[in-house]
Amino acid sequence: MAKSVMAVVDPGSRIPSTLEFFKVFLPNSSSQSMSIPPAFVKYFNGRIPSEAIIRDQSRNSWHVTLEELKNIVLFKDGWQEFVDSHHLKRGYFLVFQYDGSHVFDVKIFGKNGCKKELVSRISNPVPTVKVKDEPLSEEDYSTSLTRCKRSDSEVRSTDSSGTAPKSRRRSTSNLEEHSPSKTAKHISMKLPSPTPTFKHIVKHWSYKAIQIPQLIMVSNDILLKPNLVIIDEMGRSWVVKARPISRGRFSLTSGWGAFFIANSLTIDDECTFEFVLDSNNLCGELKCCSNKKS
Repeated sequence: MAKSVMAVVDPGSRIPSTLEFFKVFLPNSSSQSMSIPPAFVKYFNGRIPSEAIIRDQSRNSWHVTLEELKNIVLFKDGWQEFVDSHHLKRGYFLVFQYDGSHVFDVKIFGKNGCKKELVSRISNPVPTVKVKDEPLSEEDYSTSLTRCKRSDSEVRSTDSSGTAPKSRRRSTSNLEEHSPSKTAKHISMKLPSPTPTFKHIVKHWSYKAIQIPQLIMVSNDILLKPNLVIIDEMGRSWVVKARPISRGRFSLTSGWGAFFIANSLTIDDECTFEFVLDSNNLCGELKCCSNKKS
């Protein structure tokens, strides 16, 4: 016969049904990482997970690493992407709810005390590459209309005898050929397949490492070599380590600092990276074009 055993639980050691803490976002200390209050760390029961998921009100999630530094536990790699995605600003109020395992649900409040509107994001991401399928410029339209007028005038011109043709209908073939909508459609059909690119706005923490957005990696099925070559506009190259963080998420680490310094990057500069892919979608090179803040 099985014996029933009653466990004696210390009331002071019980885990609350709702584990929550709040943080105020301060760019100087919270952009690169966010610390968890020391008083909250006890709820990890001595087993701090190496990775966690931060989930916002729309159930969109970001994978982050947890690091312990001098008895302080930090949201580290992946936190920067969360900050950028939600455009967090000084004074924003964040309320975290811990599920007791590895998930942190977060609510974001603006400085006005109201919940912040969320960014649009889906788990199966839409490619971030923008295809430039633009209509013709005003100059092109002007050229097209000029040609149409010239064709019209030629149709109505007099013949060699000096009299206008008796029955001559204006042909619409030229008008259709140079119609802006049809011309634009014709051009768009000839556009080459876009090359995957992503942009990074330089922050004060960017000199250490930057992350490649998960959306662009997953949506284009891109594979990365562990050591990438970054080539700048002048043709100079640097070997940079691509460190995997989670599925489809990579951080550019060792070697990135040298590229950062050599290109004199500063806060708010915009870097556009272009993937150089082989036939198997394997990337070993990134071409970088930097746009300096004016």
